[in-house]
Amino acid sequence: MRSWIRRAVLWWRRARVAPYLESLAGILLVGGFFVYFYGISSLTFPVFHPFLPVVLLVAGRYGFVPGLLSALEATGGYYLMLLWQDHFDTMAPGEFSFLWPSAFLFSGMVMGELRDAEGRKYAALYEKFLKAKDAADTAELELDILTRAKRELEQRIFLDPNAISDMFDVFRSLERDEIDSIPSSVLSLATSFLGADSSGLYIRQKGSFVLEAETGVLPSPRRVPGGYLPFSRAYEKGEILSLSSHGVLPELPASEEGPAMSPLGVYPIRSGEEETRFLLVLWHAPFEKLTPEFFQTASMIADRASSRLMNLKVQRQTRESVSQDETTGFLRPVFFARRAAEELGKAYRYLVPLSLIEIRFAAPEGGFLDRHAALMTMRTIAKKLLREVDLVGVPPDFSTVWFCLPHTGESGASIVLSKLWDYWKGETASSQVLSGAGILFRRIVFEPGDRAKNSNVFAAMMKRLDGLYEFDPSSHVYSGKGFASLVRARLSEKGIVTGLFRLSFSAPSLDEVLFLRKDLGMRKTHAGRFSLPREAEVGVPLSGACLWIFLPQATEETLDEIERAAERAWAESDIPKLKRGGVSFERLLLGRSASPTSDLLVSLEEMGQEEDAVSFRPIEGALTPPSEVPASERETVSFPEEAGHGSLEGGPEEFSPEIPSHPLGNRLPPASEGRESLDGKGSLPIHGGGRFEPPVRIGSPHPRAEESPEGESRSSGRFPEELMMKVEDLIRDHGAQGLTRREIAKNSRGFARLDPESQEALLAELVASGRIVREQPEGRGRPRVSYVHVPGRGALHEE
Repeated sequence: MRSWIRRAVLWWRRARVAPYLESLAGILLVGGFFVYFYGISSLTFPVFHPFLPVVLLVAGRYGFVPGLLSALEATGGYYLMLLWQDHFDTMAPGEFSFLWPSAFLFSGMVMGELRDAEGRKYAALYEKFLKAKDAADTAELELDILTRAKRELEQRIFLDPNAISDMFDVFRSLERDEIDSIPSSVLSLATSFLGADSSGLYIRQKGSFVLEAETGVLPSPRRVPGGYLPFSRAYEKGEILSLSSHGVLPELPASEEGPAMSPLGVYPIRSGEEETRFLLVLWHAPFEKLTPEFFQTASMIADRASSRLMNLKVQRQTRESVSQDETTGFLRPVFFARRAAEELGKAYRYLVPLSLIEIRFAAPEGGFLDRHAALMTMRTIAKKLLREVDLVGVPPDFSTVWFCLPHTGESGASIVLSKLWDYWKGETASSQVLSGAGILFRRIVFEPGDRAKNSNVFAAMMKRLDGLYEFDPSSHVYSGKGFASLVRARLSEKGIVTGLFRLSFSAPSLDEVLFLRKDLGMRKTHAGRFSLPREAEVGVPLSGACLWIFLPQATEETLDEIERAAERAWAESDIPKLKRGGVSFERLLLGRSASPTSDLLVSLEEMGQEEDAVSFRPIEGALTPPSEVPASERETVSFPEEAGHGSLEGGPEEFSPEIPSHPLGNRLPPASEGRESLDGKGSLPIHGGGRFEPPVRIGSPHPRAEESPEGESRSSGRFPEELMMKVEDLIRDHGAQGLTRREIAKNSRGFARLDPESQEALLAELVASGRIVREQPEGRGRPRVSYVHVPGRGALHEE
């Protein structure tokens, strides 16, 4: 019996006919009750029809459709009652009214729709409840898993006494590594600490991933295509892909280098926020090692290596951005080149001399040179010898020492070298490690002359200073020579299309060009990308005459975007010095059919040309008057000063486009300190060539000329020998026509500072020594008294 009842209930629920049967049963019961007790008229002409509550109850309980069917059943019952009253004589009883059928239908549909609306709200709320319940169950399950994993890990650590010390050794070994040793340390940890059978480090080269280093008993693929998804995703997004987090990774197709295989994990090792340096790839490991801790520890090793690599990169950039070398106190290459270029610009503007001297140490014959001791000795000498305005620098390899001596001409540079040699002999005489060591030198001197020759010498010296360094880490740009070397090396690669872009300025300014480069790098295209791709390299020569951009993988669209960004940067940036002149944009797309005669390539080749090599010369034994040295061996340039260039008043001068101008305002430069002669030894010949190395400002002000106890400078007479030689050279360069006293004063500042009587006395002393003659030709009017050089006399001048 119970089984039959249970089946009936189940069928009742599945059939879903309960609403209709309940409605029919209710109408029959209510109708029978009212007919039996109140007569049929209670159903045909009621004040309130008894079928209406049945319809409302069914619709409110089951919804719209059951309510509608219940209303139809009530209407049918009402119709049958009318037919029964007329004894079924007609099918259209006259007392039929649409009032109650309309009430049945309206009440059933409205109440059913309200019931369905509430049901839908309940269903949505219940679904949300189920989702929340599922999420809570999942979180509870994860918490339970993590709790059990933590408990198991703690048990392993406490059971294995070497686990903590091994993990500490991992981090300590990485913290002590330098940039070059990090790859080997990471691979060593992957095999010794993790227990991987095969692992490798990959770097990105030419669109593919190349194996940099590997370790383990099984070989690793030498080259992986750049489109391989796990590698490209980890490299570009810095995302870790492993068996534990992403399941089985896509299989690397088989190639000539090895069979198809799938990595266990790919871990990026980053050297910056958006720069991936290496990819640590685990290829094989024993099955029992593949636990969650295995992949977690691999991730920790990669993260720690990335942190160490970033710290080392920041430390190197910070160290390179510091102006002085911490060992010697001399200026680093970039800062020496920049400061020397500023002093050279002042010398060119104000027509004052400037000397650049390169010193190299020579080991004693058959012995060994202690370079550190030599540098420390040179540092001591520099503090004694040089002034505050002088600059001293060293290259990264400490192979040479550079001196930049503002307001120092040919004779002054000779004095510096002579005193340098005297100090060197005195310092090394009592030193065991430097006994017998010598010093070699070469130099180049800027002497004011006529405009064209000044420009040539200025450009040559600026190019030599530009070659002192290759890359400036503070502004992330290459020098002119460094950029040319970079492009030359990249152009030798086969099968790539590269691009060159150049902005040329007719009114150069290095600081504003660097500001423009920074502004250009921060601008974005309409597509939201940076106008300068991450792989783009930028070069700015020390003169600031142009800005170069090299794109390893370029298209016409990329060059168009860069040109539009450059035009916007030029129009919107605050660069008043550059905007005093004009700007031009040039571009070149280099592919397999690139023309080697392009103007850009020719300019690039000229910018990267090496200076003429001039050998170093020992100072000892080189104290020969320059007049005895062949002109081909000298690099000092001495030309007569042009009339009108002696004035220090007025605004910036107009320089030619290829010669950088350095707007210095109208402030006068510091007066040059006197340099005295070599007291009978003569002056040194000027040697040049080679490339400059970085310098620094050191020392306190020390006058070049040593004073006697009485306070008078040691010279051949009443006037400094340097001034007399300058006047003699000036007169000699004007040939047989000579110069008057007023013309000499107009072209020589030192001579102009003397009063007229002292000027006449200085000229008289030169005449008395036979170095010049005084001429006064006869004729009408006021005679022209001029001074002419005597051929074959005098020193320190060049043909």
